[in-house]
Amino acid sequence: MKTFEEIQNSWSQNKQPIDETLISTISNRVNRLKNKNRITIAVLITTVAVLVAYLIWVGYAAPVSFYLGLFLMVGSIGYRVIAELISTQKLSQIALDNSYHNHKSAIEKYYNSRLILHKVLTPIILVVYWVGFVILIPTFKENLSDFWFNYTWISSIPIAIAMILFIRYHIKKEYAILNKLKKEISIS
Repeated sequence: MKTFEEIQNSWSQNKQPIDETLISTISNRVNRLKNKNRITIAVLITTVAVLVAYLIWVGYAAPVSFYLGLFLMVGSIGYRVIAELISTQKLSQIALDNSYHNHKSAIEKYYNSRLILHKVLTPIILVVYWVGFVILIPTFKENLSDFWFNYTWISSIPIAIAMILFIRYHIKKEYAILNKLKKEISIS
């Protein structure tokens, strides 16, 4: 049986595959990340379906602003779905039996791509989504009763706050998983 230092040296020299116990630990973390990505994709696709259903329900006699608002909302969510699918694909392409150097490099690339997605793209996507919602407000006023219109725009504020807090919470959880994965790779 090899000592830890021998294993670490062989990984660092890119000669041998990663140890089986480390593969198991890393595999569990990667699977958790994949599951989180799948859940995110499912929620986003459901949101798009609801917005498209609303388009079908109201869209026949709606003004251009209605289409613009819904396009911004559906487009921003669609862009996020594509980004999540690409991210899931990148994660799936990381071979767990690679050499230490290759595996560490792949994890770091994935980690950096997720940082960009969360710190740059997610805020932009949220702003575009809410701009689309604001553009829809006049259409809501025309097509909804006073009660439902007031309910919709007043409830959108706590929903926006809750959505931001929910996204922030899950981003922090994903960062924690990614940081553990990165540390495990760096220590090994």
